[in-house]
Amino acid sequence: MNTDNTDSLLKLAGDLYENNIIRFGEFKLRSGETSKIYFDLRRSITYPYLIESIAREYVNLLNCCYLVPKSLKDTRFDPSDNHRDTVRVCGIAYTGIPIATAISQIANMPMIMKRKEAKDYGTKQLIEGHFEKGDKVILIDDVITSGGSIIETITELENAGLVIGCVLVLTDRRPIESGRPGLLNGKYPLFSVYNMEGFLRKIKQYCRKSVYSTPIPSNIFARPSFNYRSQFAGSKVGVRLMETMERKRSNLVLSADVVTSAELLGLADLVGPEICMIKTHMDILVDFDYDKVVGGLLALAKKHDFLIMEDRKFADIGNTVIHQYTGGLYRISEWADLVTVHGLLGEGIVSAFSSVCREDRGILLLAQLSNKGNLIDQEYTKQCVSLAEKYPKLVAGLICGERLSDNDGLLHLTPGVNITTDSDNLDQRYHDPNWVINELESDIVIVGRGIYQSKDPLKSAQLYRNSAWFNGGL
Repeated sequence: MNTDNTDSLLKLAGDLYENNIIRFGEFKLRSGETSKIYFDLRRSITYPYLIESIAREYVNLLNCCYLVPKSLKDTRFDPSDNHRDTVRVCGIAYTGIPIATAISQIANMPMIMKRKEAKDYGTKQLIEGHFEKGDKVILIDDVITSGGSIIETITELENAGLVIGCVLVLTDRRPIESGRPGLLNGKYPLFSVYNMEGFLRKIKQYCRKSVYSTPIPSNIFARPSFNYRSQFAGSKVGVRLMETMERKRSNLVLSADVVTSAELLGLADLVGPEICMIKTHMDILVDFDYDKVVGGLLALAKKHDFLIMEDRKFADIGNTVIHQYTGGLYRISEWADLVTVHGLLGEGIVSAFSSVCREDRGILLLAQLSNKGNLIDQEYTKQCVSLAEKYPKLVAGLICGERLSDNDGLLHLTPGVNITTDSDNLDQRYHDPNWVINELESDIVIVGRGIYQSKDPLKSAQLYRNSAWFNGGL
């Protein structure tokens, strides 16, 4: 899915929700299974603007070149192209038919239609519309649960001599443990505008933004485990962090903003069993000694099974950040698993890190900040997400206030988390960890003063860990 159409996907999910096309309750599906969610997309034909919006997202999906199977690589999917004589779009009865009709109009693609049953009069056709044997077909359906009706349609189209290129659906509601492959062992590629988790996430985002919307039931959304998500991570250190979180059942990062090496090492040893990673600011230590501090921290990371993030917030030209990262007093590249990087300088700074980062190291892009009055805007945040998805081997995640991407391989880490207060006496804003994880859909909470300034740091770390960790998953 392209990040460029994220806003339209959010709006479409909200429109479907507001018009009761997505319903919550107890429903029996065509497969015989029961579900708490029902997609009643037949209702969408009442709303012409909705059918058009749905169709445009299918066209966006189709026009993503990386989604087009090899058998269709020689076909141009340009809405202005008038030469598509060998490619047809076919909607699966009934809901797929109006969607396919709109796609045909928007993308200027010839359409055919498979009837539920052949007529017993007139031409007695099962497949309506003009086609020749060997023509390629893009199949359109609304939702896939088991794929039974799609496979039936594929069989009948192939019997007529047509070639199935791929199948497009609005929502893939198959269980995430299935891996959601193509149909019949991948013989027929299948692509969806939304997966189930992404769709529900969009509705939750919409409800947060609209004061008039009724929130969806809290028991509807099931998050995939980090073990499951690790298969989609391009970053080796991102995979390692996910595995660490799952192994320790902790998505808590300690922000150790202390000023002496004794405080840093003592705190890391005390709360190390509770955290998945420690965040350091080595340049605020008044008594930094490389061998003592770095050596001691690496030993504790091994002892307690956590990663190390240096919150350097790199923001300079490529040549400078390379020296800051690899040399100087701190020699960060030698010991930090992850470092934070501003996206202000664009692709150049990411490219610079790509040239010097070891394969088992990575960066986190600062897409949003937690302090009041910061100058980051939506366009900057959007560009950070695009950079992260362009460099998946290097960028393990985003520092942000909420989930920004449906990419399961990308981690979202949220600072400014505190259970007891919502602000400090300067410019910091705080959020409750449970809210950050379950409502804002972040993955990891970063907690500093709520732990190290408490009377009992270990007890506080345990409290934050239990509050932030979510139950469920695969």
